Amino acid sequence: MQAASISAFRLKSAATIHSAHGVAVNFRGASLHVVLSPVRTSLDLETGGLAAGGEHTCRFLASSLATAPTRGEQMQFNGRKYTIAEVKDTISTPGEYVVILKSGSKS
Repeated sequence: MQAASISAFRLKSAATIHSAHGVAVNFRGASLHVVLSPVRTSLDLETGGLAAGGEHTCRFLASSLATAPTRGEQMQFNGRKYTIAEVKDTISTPGEYVVILKSGSKS
């Protein structure tokens, strides 16, 4: 297959996955569908003991956003606010933006 055909196939596959398995979220004042991973839970050592934490991996279709998501932006789903803690490199996920979400509002 030619590079253009492979790229078109990847973009169509990403769009199909988002339409079939997407979760509605509120981001930048609009409702859109993203694909969320199960929560990875962790325990962090804090003053006074351990604190439970968790994070989601979230995939946005690049075509659904005017600009790439940035660290510190917030989104809401299931009645809770989440903050983008990290934006992954898009080389391995053409047509998608991949971010790590942490629960709660930014400080």
